[in-house]
Amino acid sequence: NCDTIKNFLFLNFYNHQSLQLKRKNVENIIINLYKYFYTNPNKLPLDWRSNKDHPIERIICDYISGMTDRYATRLYKEIYD
Repeated sequence: NCDTIKNFLFLNFYNHQSLQLKRKNVENIIINLYKYFYTNPNKLPLDWRSNKDHPIERIICDYISGMTDRYATRLYKEIYD
């Protein structure tokens, strides 16, 4: 039954305790990168900064969403460590 499999996956995989901690850490990285670029838009790459067709909030979201996990983590550490 699909519902049984779905419930099993949510309990034992998607919402597993070890993943919840990782998810919270990733959320923290994304939130803080967003805050950093919002208060320091001049730190965005020039080609992103020069886009005047969209609000800065959209530009920052698009920039962060295009980052790999490894790059976002490294950038976060460079900024905050």
